[in-house]
Amino acid sequence: MKTAFSYIRFSSPEQAKGDSFRRQSEKAEACAKANSYVIVKSWADLGVSGYRGRNSRTGNFGEFLRAARAGELPKDSVLLVENLDRVSRQTPRKALSQFLEVIDLGIGVVTLTDDEWFTAESLDEDASGMKLFASLMVMIRANNESRVKGERVAAAWSKKRAAAREKSVPLSDRIQPTRENPNLAPSD
Repeated sequence: MKTAFSYIRFSSPEQAKGDSFRRQSEKAEACAKANSYVIVKSWADLGVSGYRGRNSRTGNFGEFLRAARAGELPKDSVLLVENLDRVSRQTPRKALSQFLEVIDLGIGVVTLTDDEWFTAESLDEDASGMKLFASLMVMIRANNESRVKGERVAAAWSKKRAAAREKSVPLSDRIQPTRENPNLAPSD
């Protein structure tokens, strides 16, 4: 049997109430079984954003990277991830660099949504470069989605703060404005 690792990530605590963890776990197990791999370790960053790289700096994905860099993970093993955006939503340059580092350390990356296998050999043998180009496009899309969502959330909170100041409207059901501080005050 060959060695595999799995990595599961989702960005917000609200997603923990949904199906994300089960879905990602089951896809990893099914892929490993179908390809005669054994998942020897799983890492998860639950409720940790990949947009600014927190998962790779202080999260469990950072632990995976440290182990890979230290040579503690066998070469020719694979990392099973639902999609490349689970690993990183950073700028495409940073995401691509991190992706290629894992590949160059001898660990393949398997994306479970589309059953793509990325290894040094598969990327080097792709004379058209389309496999690498497609992975970069996923990274660009992921970063853009996170950036746009962040802008929308910031704009919504800006509007809420303005309403709280002008009309004494609560910022949320947990934060109530007061006369002394119309922006922030915990509710009772």
